[in-house]
Amino acid sequence: MTADITKHTPAPPLTRVVDFLQARFPNVTEVALLHGGSWSSAFAFRSDDRERVIRFGAYREDYEKDRVAAQWRQRHLPIPEVLEIGDAFDGAYALSVRHHGQALETLPAERVRGVIGELFHSLRAIRDIDAPGTGFGMWRAPSVAAPYDSWRAYLLDVGNRDDDRLRGWRTRMSAHATAAAVFERGLRLLERRIDVCPQTRRIIHADLLGNVLVASDNHVNAVFDWGNSLVGDPLYDVAWLCYCAPWYPGLDPQQVMTLAHEHFGDVDLVERVACYTLHIALGELQYVAFTGVAQDLDAAVRRADALLEGLDRPPGTGKS
Repeated sequence: MTADITKHTPAPPLTRVVDFLQARFPNVTEVALLHGGSWSSAFAFRSDDRERVIRFGAYREDYEKDRVAAQWRQRHLPIPEVLEIGDAFDGAYALSVRHHGQALETLPAERVRGVIGELFHSLRAIRDIDAPGTGFGMWRAPSVAAPYDSWRAYLLDVGNRDDDRLRGWRTRMSAHATAAAVFERGLRLLERRIDVCPQTRRIIHADLLGNVLVASDNHVNAVFDWGNSLVGDPLYDVAWLCYCAPWYPGLDPQQVMTLAHEHFGDVDLVERVACYTLHIALGELQYVAFTGVAQDLDAAVRRADALLEGLDRPPGTGKS
């Protein structure tokens, strides 16, 4: 499950990609589709025997964020270098150095448990980034400036979102009375729990699980796609791991929380992760309402409703 990307862009045909590459790079060989998602696609190729990845998508600003994030790479945060960004196929492309590895969703459950332990080294590295710029919420490249005066203000404004990638979501949600009611109930609960959220300004990836490659020894070989990245409390990334567990066999929220305590140790960690999990659930409701797929919205409503049942009590009165 991903959030915020709602302009669907099918992968261009392989023949057009080959023509595009051969017109720009020398001695192009071994062009192959790596993945073709609903909003972006990636192709591997060789140019003068150097391995590269080229991605095509609707939003150039996402690739600009990848270029900024590449400056933060280090041992436990291997972010691919972005070599070039330009226009292509009524959108944009980004050329990167290729990193090898397996996507998390392709791994058997027993390996996922080991990978999550390694992934926390990457989370700590992200948390240690000294974020430039000002503001909170969705940052923009190259300044890493974000539009909100506080982290709480960003979180609480989720009900007012009407950006290009989700334009009209509330109108579509209003046609589903149960979804609209669950969303409003979630907003009220978020308001009641917001006081646990600190004024912390650190980098957040905000879509980590689907954007890592791991080696055969479970080490993280690449962390990419920073288009959803935020500035705020890095425990938001822990909440993402917990929320996305149903999509990843072997991903255990209890293991995630145990590792979070070991690596981060914040005394109010449980309450903050619960608050961010709620915010993520509201974002999913917005996304699936926007896309208009009825069965997806029904499933998101069930997930959000179950989460609300577990969280609808004052912070600190039990295990979240």
